[in-house]
Amino acid sequence: MTNGIASRLSLALLYLLILLCLGWVSFYSLTEWRVTVDRQVNLQMEVAASTTPATAPEIVAQQQLLQQTAREAKKRADNAIAVSLVSFSFSAIGFLLVYYLINLQLQRELAERQRAEEALRQAETKYRSIFENAIEGIFQTTPDGRYLTANPMLAKIYGYSSPAELMANISDLGQQLYVNPNRRTEFIRLLQQHDTVAGFESQVYRRDGQAIWIAEQARIVRDDNGKPLYYEGIVEDITERKHAEEERAKLIAILEATLDFVATADLDERVNYLNSSACKVFGFDRDRDLAGLHLSNLHPAWAYDLLHREAIPTAIQNGVWVGETAILSYDGREIPVSQLLIAHKSSQGKVKLLSTIARDITQRLQIEASLREAERRWRSLLENVRLVVVGLDRQGVVEYVNPFFLELVEYTSEEVLGKNWYEVFLPPHQRQRVQEHFLQLQQQGLHNYYQNSILTKSGQERLIAWNNTILRDLQGEAIATLSIGEDITERYAIERMKDEFVSVVSHELRTPLTSIHGALNLLSSGLIDAHSDRGRRVIDIASEGADRLVRLVNDILELERLESGKISLLQRSCNAADLLEKATDLMQVMANRAKVTLSVYSQDIQLNVDGDRIIQVLTNLLGNAIKFSPEGSTVELSVEAIEAGENSEFGILNSELNSASASLSTNILFTVKDRGRGIPEDKIESIFERFHQVDASDSRKKGGTGLGLAICRSIIQQHGGRIWAESVLGEGSRFYFTLPSM
Repeated sequence: MTNGIASRLSLALLYLLILLCLGWVSFYSLTEWRVTVDRQVNLQMEVAASTTPATAPEIVAQQQLLQQTAREAKKRADNAIAVSLVSFSFSAIGFLLVYYLINLQLQRELAERQRAEEALRQAETKYRSIFENAIEGIFQTTPDGRYLTANPMLAKIYGYSSPAELMANISDLGQQLYVNPNRRTEFIRLLQQHDTVAGFESQVYRRDGQAIWIAEQARIVRDDNGKPLYYEGIVEDITERKHAEEERAKLIAILEATLDFVATADLDERVNYLNSSACKVFGFDRDRDLAGLHLSNLHPAWAYDLLHREAIPTAIQNGVWVGETAILSYDGREIPVSQLLIAHKSSQGKVKLLSTIARDITQRLQIEASLREAERRWRSLLENVRLVVVGLDRQGVVEYVNPFFLELVEYTSEEVLGKNWYEVFLPPHQRQRVQEHFLQLQQQGLHNYYQNSILTKSGQERLIAWNNTILRDLQGEAIATLSIGEDITERYAIERMKDEFVSVVSHELRTPLTSIHGALNLLSSGLIDAHSDRGRRVIDIASEGADRLVRLVNDILELERLESGKISLLQRSCNAADLLEKATDLMQVMANRAKVTLSVYSQDIQLNVDGDRIIQVLTNLLGNAIKFSPEGSTVELSVEAIEAGENSEFGILNSELNSASASLSTNILFTVKDRGRGIPEDKIESIFERFHQVDASDSRKKGGTGLGLAICRSIIQQHGGRIWAESVLGEGSRFYFTLPSM
């Protein structure tokens, strides 16, 4: 560019110099010409004046003509000189103007050149910065496979510390770098064929021997004759992308193999992918173009409405939505599905794609319906069965109880659920044993069947026979127990009574029968004369045994009739004083024989009772008191009206009396008091049971059957009253019973 400017400036200067020279020559010539003209005109005028008289007209005219011609010649010379001067001036001015313009152009071009050079330096700096800091590897190589240049990223990709180290160690790219050298050959072939190659993928070795994937883009740089000078291009490490593609390929294979329905759609709900299972259920060919397919085409109206209104907005906001919807099969069937909807977002948080996975839950719903029905049936059974059902977790906390259990223990479900079974419902003396059984049941499967007592809200113990089942999770670990129990309190009592009955009755029957049998054998064998004193004694023994058997049988039959309700009470108005008088009259003979005094404290109180049965109770209590009282002692019999909360004259109002008084404002209290040996505290309650006596020898010594107090309790309870006893060993006993007033 500088040479061109200098050349143009030189030509302009030369042109202007020529013009100046020509102007100067013209001016000089014209000046000389005017001087010459002046000389000639003056000479002619002088000649004319000297040769011709001045007065001659012709001469005068000629002179005037010559003068006129001279003046015109001078004028033309002056004009020519002026024109020449003007031309010269304009030439100078033109020279100066051209010089100025050329100089201005030169300065402009020099400024442009400086700017271009600065831009070139900046571009070179920028290129160098890009080259040094590029995130891709940049290279120049010779056609035979040697590096000419390499940037730091290329060295880093291949595992070298610097480009210099890379170029020093790699002298043959195809053999040293490529896992498969044929890929380098193919790369060169494509490059020579097309001059450029883009996205060429290969596996190469890093310095540490690790194989990585790269993508190359390159071009050939040629000289003016088209001969290749070198190859230049960029290299990108695509190992992670290849791994991602491999994982994606695996995922696609899984998606294609799964029985779930998988689909993807863009934000305007146009479907762009269906897996094989989805294509099958929707009746599409695998290669069908999905253009125009919308989510609304795949779902019934209600399900699409749910997706459109709730599922998609929720997934866009939260990233995911899970729920139950339905899809439409190719034949119009509505298939219930459990559906997962995912909104895929870019790194900037913008949703790019929607994908969904749906699983056919038809069978699950059928199973759930069957399970619900089975659960309903079992729950109905557990809720209505007259058995105790209790569910405990591994720590023994109550998780479930059925209504019968609540009825039995008199608790509400809120008072039971979440409570510790051992602490709330087991008697203290059984807690450790039952807890050990519970642990052994979970760990070893022992004690599937056992019995223990439970406590009701009122503190009563109920004996339960349990059948225990371990509940396990899917891994077989014990997570809870379910126990079904039968309340065997009454049955146990009956069995115990039966055992005692068999024991006592067998004893009570055997003793008199033995005496009767022995006496009859003695009489029938003739060993003893029936008319002798000894014979009469033997007959008396047999008679007493027979009487004892009769009493026993009569008591058993009467007690059974009372408890079975086969004997109806004949209630009528009676006076309490009359009842006490009749009872003492009946027992006076027995008292006289035992040398015991009967003391009666009576009051005129009207009762509505079966008088005969009340007298039976009184005589039974008096008979027991007389039998167990020492000679010379007194047996007291009294009756009084007791208001609720009022004490009797003897100061006796225990819990039984308070309980009896709770339902009635007035009760009639009967008391029989003796001075006998007393009853142990642990047997005070059991004496009212069948065949129960404080001392087993009493039946032989005192002649009782062990059924009297049981008969008394049954009679009093049928009248709506209560009977109980209080005793102090060595001091005596008191028997009480209450009857409702009229």
